[in-house]
Amino acid sequence: MAEKMEETETGASGSFESVAKEYIANRKGVISPATERTYNIKINQLSDDFKSINIFDITNEIVQNEISLFALDHEPKTVKTLYGFISSVLAVNRPNLRLRIKLPQTIQKSVYEPSSEDIKKILERAKGTEYSVAFQLGVLSCRRGEICAASIDDLSGNELRIHRSMVYNKQWIVKETPKTDASNRIITLPESLADEIREQGYIYNNHPNALNKAIHRFQSGLGIPQFKFHALRSYFASYAHSMGIPDSDIM
Repeated sequence: MAEKMEETETGASGSFESVAKEYIANRKGVISPATERTYNIKINQLSDDFKSINIFDITNEIVQNEISLFALDHEPKTVKTLYGFISSVLAVNRPNLRLRIKLPQTIQKSVYEPSSEDIKKILERAKGTEYSVAFQLGVLSCRRGEICAASIDDLSGNELRIHRSMVYNKQWIVKETPKTDASNRIITLPESLADEIREQGYIYNNHPNALNKAIHRFQSGLGIPQFKFHALRSYFASYAHSMGIPDSDIM
């Protein structure tokens, strides 16, 4: 009883669900819409019994049972992210509770790493399509959300300012800050790409998911193993160098 009294003084009381929602509400403004959405998904993934239990009745065994039950039909990575959310809420509201939870072992999946030749084929296939600029920007280190949020007004000469990102939070919205502080940057484009953007009058006007569908469609048509749009960023340095951008600008 003494332990509960001590914890009650420093943490919120109530069901885990209500305390978890308060945990999210207290972080509005400092977490991204995507993170907020992920947190709410985690709450919905919990069993009704766990959501309704008073936070000061939660024990290590109760958390272990919840995690073990969830692990029966979910991937290890998903299980670990759910546990991460539970432990974060408890760390704030039950600082004296020491969790010792056994988690499922992560299975390492083989991820295809595209070659330079693969990238060249994709870029060549995209020429003349609405995806040409977006794919080239992907190779020049831009994330999908940054490309979708970028405007031709961000282009000055052959320099493109990256300072916004499109994220999903029940609907696609433009966030006026990029993913991280370091992501707020100016990238130097090949003259040919800058001219292509000015000629078409925009950077990318389609749905974000269309980029994923397009790259997989091109890969299938070219007989290339599938890889994610994000993998284009891996080839930023080599592609920029081949386009004649000085090493100092690449850095």
